[in-house]
Parts: sequence; C-alpha cells; structure tokens
Amino acid sequence: MMSSAQEGERECHIVVLTDDDIVDWERDNPPPMGEEYSQILYSTKLYRFFKYIENRNVAKALLKERGLKNIRIGI
Repeated sequence: MMSSAQEGERECHIVVLTDDDIVDWERDNPPPMGEEYSQILYSTKLYRFFKYIENRNVAKALLKERGLKNIRIGI
C-alpha cells in the first residue's frame, strides 16, 4: 500500500495468500480482477490476521485515521 500511495495511486488491490498456496496463474500475470494494478502477497501471518472480522475492523479504523478513504477489506 505504501508504494502505491507514494506513486500517487488512488486505489490499491492486494491479494493475500498463505506461504503454501499454489496458484494456477503466473506470478507476474494474475487473472484480471477488474483493476490493472493488483499486488499479490504470500504471507500466512497476514492471511491469518485478516481472516477474523475483528482484526479487519481494527485495520480499517487505523487506515482511516491515517487519511485513507473508502477502505474495503474482504475475504
């Protein structure tokens, strides 16, 4: 998210997968999600964190405090 914000992007789409996930697409060419700039992260810890709604709400509140708007975090 930081790199997108520093480049002046207004939207950031991140896909979080576990370290052990195997995907059927090329790492540099994920399937289209309707947005041209999607980032893929392999992090089991981050995946487990966002798995719970309480953690998503805390993350959303923190991002709003830092000035971000229209935040959607989904599974």
